[in-house]
Amino acid sequence: MGIVTKRRVYFKQSFKPDYIIPKAYEEYRYVLGKQGEKILGIIGMNPSAACDEISDSTVNTVINLASKLGFDGYMMMNMYPERGTNPKTLESFNKQLHIQNLFYIEETIKKFNIKDLWVCWGDNIIKEAKYDMLKLLNKLKYSINLNIFTFWNTTSKNNPSHPLYKKYKDIKEDSKIPFVHKIKKILIVGDNHGDLEIFEQIKYKENPDLIIHTGDLYNFNTPRHEISQEWIEKNIDFFVRGNHDVNLKTPQEFQNREEYEKYMYELNPYEILLNEFKIFQLNEINFLLTHTFEHDSNYATIYNKFEAKEKQNEEEWKKHRLSLIKDFNISIVISGHTHIPHIKNEHGFLHINPGSLKDKTYVIGNYDSKNKEFKFKIKNII
Repeated sequence: MGIVTKRRVYFKQSFKPDYIIPKAYEEYRYVLGKQGEKILGIIGMNPSAACDEISDSTVNTVINLASKLGFDGYMMMNMYPERGTNPKTLESFNKQLHIQNLFYIEETIKKFNIKDLWVCWGDNIIKEAKYDMLKLLNKLKYSINLNIFTFWNTTSKNNPSHPLYKKYKDIKEDSKIPFVHKIKKILIVGDNHGDLEIFEQIKYKENPDLIIHTGDLYNFNTPRHEISQEWIEKNIDFFVRGNHDVNLKTPQEFQNREEYEKYMYELNPYEILLNEFKIFQLNEINFLLTHTFEHDSNYATIYNKFEAKEKQNEEEWKKHRLSLIKDFNISIVISGHTHIPHIKNEHGFLHINPGSLKDKTYVIGNYDSKNKEFKFKIKNII
């Protein structure tokens, strides 16, 4: 534990915390807050002295500002959970403590349905913690529409300003400044069909800010317990299921191929995948992610054996995807399935297919801050 001030500071009675993790005083603290109808989430750098009975200067500043803006609750979280009034006195980085901290931050935000998150960690950061924190915040921003902001301009090092010693008497609701972390590099992969080794290889080689997967993470005969949902959430930022991913059983569980094909026909992965898509925004650019963009006739031949049904599916699929692009002002569509990599302009948007990791192709996108756009490139695994 770092050096913690012995100065006694007390809570306002109406803002005394009733939600603390852990409840007992430890050398670390994940969450400290008060429940309410309207809760302000806060992420600082690291906790100091505040506990169930004793506050500290930073927490009281946060409480005063939350109260001023009409919040009746707050949840104080931090980039790193080790206590220390001065972050420079903290011990060496503890990866396990950091991972646990990220878990409690996400859990708390979702549990209390927090919509407003004030980030204020300042410049005394731990670099290893900052990278993962930014990835988590980016995910939450787009997955639950989290409003992330600061109240003062970012520092010269592009960090949100710390509230201590700041003047907040003139702060109002419209004083919020959106905190925008620009994604510099994205990795787009897909169709690795159960091969996690090649996924890990490319992930560590490219070291992207964010990973997008177009589906078919499993193979048709991959036992479902080998790749857990927890693994997907930990390693992939945006993921959609492919036709191999919707199978609940594998061929080994059937007496013969005919039984398996009958099961797949009745399951009808096409109907499931029609509504399997994600819409998100990166660097103020709208993306649509889907396993297949336009209906694949080969896919239909395998699973939908009646010609009339194939034609109906194909028309429905194309109409559905194009309507999404129009309704959500999509600039970039990402899809997989065909194993054929391409980057091309069509119908007024950029369409990217990374091909297949199994066939040793993927796509890298680097952000051009001058032109405010991503530059994409197909890469081959040698």
